[in-house]
Amino acid sequence: MTRADRNRALYARRRAAGLCVRCGVPSTGARCTGCLDALRDAARERYDTRVASGQCVGCGAACGVRARCRACREEQREPAKARSARWREAHPEAPRWDGIRVPEARP
Repeated sequence: MTRADRNRALYARRRAAGLCVRCGVPSTGARCTGCLDALRDAARERYDTRVASGQCVGCGAACGVRARCRACREEQREPAKARSARWREAHPEAPRWDGIRVPEARP
């Protein structure tokens, strides 16, 4: 059994028992409040460090002034594009936004 297999089994056992999958204390979700706070703080620190050094916050590649590189921005936009397409498909009668707002004539 590989280390990854052991980790997956431990995760599954803890999750099934209602324990935090990271530290093993009783929890209502997958992680306890303490572990969630630690993960959030680490993510915030990583974000701030990468932005300050001109790296992409997603992949760590150099990207200059923006927070995300072009590839990560496009990857982040894909789900939004898919949601928009599904909404437009479900609401064909909705007016399309062409980028130009024309004032409506008042009666």
